[in-house]
Amino acid sequence: RRETGDGRRETGDGRRETGDGRRETGDGRRETEFSVTHDAVRITSLFSILNSQFSILLACLLALIAIAPYAYLLPLEPDGSSRWSSYIGPYPSSLNNTFIAWRTRPSHERELQLAAALRAGDAATARSMLEQPGLPPYVLAVGRPLLLGLEGRPADGLSLLEMQNIAPLTTWQTAMVRAELLRQAGDLGAARAIFTQELIDNENPVGWAWDWLHPPPLPNQRIDIGGNLDLGYIQGFYLGEGDPAANGNFRWSGPEARLRFPAAGSGQAQQFCMRADGRGWPADLPMPRVSLLLADTPVGAFSLQREVSEYCLPLPASAPGSDVVVTMQTRTFVPSAADLLGQQGSQASQLRRLGLRLDWAELRDTVTR
Repeated sequence: RRETGDGRRETGDGRRETGDGRRETGDGRRETEFSVTHDAVRITSLFSILNSQFSILLACLLALIAIAPYAYLLPLEPDGSSRWSSYIGPYPSSLNNTFIAWRTRPSHERELQLAAALRAGDAATARSMLEQPGLPPYVLAVGRPLLLGLEGRPADGLSLLEMQNIAPLTTWQTAMVRAELLRQAGDLGAARAIFTQELIDNENPVGWAWDWLHPPPLPNQRIDIGGNLDLGYIQGFYLGEGDPAANGNFRWSGPEARLRFPAAGSGQAQQFCMRADGRGWPADLPMPRVSLLLADTPVGAFSLQREVSEYCLPLPASAPGSDVVVTMQTRTFVPSAADLLGQQGSQASQLRRLGLRLDWAELRDTVTR
């Protein structure tokens, strides 16, 4: 080899060797000398990283199993489900529930659309949706009898309810559909007897009734809240409670509650009146101000008093024959821990946020000034 003026050495084959160990050919290209040892180190490092990641994943998996071993090791139910919850085990694990939610989302959306049609009293849309394929058995078991009631055939709805397989429905859901059909048939006594049952109180299905039922117009446009026939007319209320000292049955509302008066619109201004009890508010808290909305538009407000009182506010006109839905919004408070022990059924240990304690509410056609 001979050393050139630029510090590089020229080998006998005409290639030049640079100071960094690379060789430059005569046409200006360079050859890199790869170290076998260096490549081996890189491969070893790669395997080490992969092995480390696998170890982390395996550790997480074992940790999940260790956290809830009963969900994986105990015998399963006949249907393959576990009696215990877990993260990635059999149903009702978090992962399994996620897959179920993805799989059933399309049918759930149709269920919501059908419920909205029934709630609005739109029998034509409800029938069209019930004729579509792919609806879950539960939805059919609820929707078909209720549709017959909307079409003015509650007796046929009751017959269908008795004949169909009740397995998709729980006992309280079957009772709710039966009571609604009896109410639409005008048999308020029989409907009240079913709505009063303990199995209904244990669920307090206020939200379910609001979503699915289209109850008939109210006599005298009054909702007797807590009187067992209020289901379907109210939303956002807790279980009713009797109060002989106040001479009434009451329900506490949450931060937002709704009252529905079917077909109560008259085309003229009306008055909304209610009997409310403010005695339950803690003495160390200021009394709340209750806001009223009609079709999401604020129409008035009043300050709740620390006594049982009647309150009346004017409402703007609603279209003749339309449903009048009044929304009430208020501040809330959380009662003492003893309130948790007073809940029943599926509501046991339910943390309640209490706002307005209501006895009845009604619409009046004349506005007193």
